[in-house]
Amino acid sequence: MTVALDAGVLIGLLDPSDAHHESARRVFAAGIRFLVHPVNIAEALITPERAGRSLEAYEDLRRVGVSPADLGPNGPLILARLREKHRLRMPDACALAVAVSEDIPLVTFDKQLASAASERGLFEPLPV
Repeated sequence: MTVALDAGVLIGLLDPSDAHHESARRVFAAGIRFLVHPVNIAEALITPERAGRSLEAYEDLRRVGVSPADLGPNGPLILARLREKHRLRMPDACALAVAVSEDIPLVTFDKQLASAASERGLFEPLPV
């Protein structure tokens, strides 16, 4: 199985002090494949970059099954349509675009993004 993730799930995994850390660990314990928009990966690497460890953090993400997604030549059109239809911030539109373009579920801690994914039948509830 492959799922799309937003930056919040990656941040939760990388930061043990994050409120979602334990939930993020459960997501990654499932041993599945994760497709993530490069913008969302970059967003998750900002704090590690400040600490001089973004390369290490990126390698950690790759080791647990995170792969950058490629939306192809229609990516900008998909992003614009999703951002406008669901009134999402661009990083959230990026995460949803991965789920839509690959027709895979999206895992997120964000309620607005979860709602948009649910409207499209693409929301994956978090593991308990």
